Amino acid sequence: MQEGAKHGRLVGGGRSGHYSGLLGPLTLPVMIRPFLLISAFYGLTGVALGAFAAHGLRARLTAEYLAVFQTAVLYQLVHALALLGVALLTRHLPGRLPVAAGWSFAVGVLLFSGSSIC
Repeated sequence: MQEGAKHGRLVGGGRSGHYSGLLGPLTLPVMIRPFLLISAFYGLTGVALGAFAAHGLRARLTAEYLAVFQTAVLYQLVHALALLGVALLTRHLPGRLPVAAGWSFAVGVLLFSGSSIC
């Protein structure tokens, strides 16, 4: 019996940590988590703002400003999906290009949709 096995620990042939062999494939690259969180936040706020515009602002805004608001929300939702794609791409294509694309999408949504909505 191996040394660690008698104490109920998983022993992974030279790997550090008791359970590193079990959790190894589940670890995420460094940039996937922030991009997933930002994408989820943009998706959530996009749906909420779209519903608010459709039900709460229709009577209060002019047709022109409502169209601008809806366009900004649509772009936010599309870019939330694009950022989700970039987050998944960083898992398969490591490097600076996907990271730069992800941060460009994240900042672009803030600049475009933020300025159009506010």
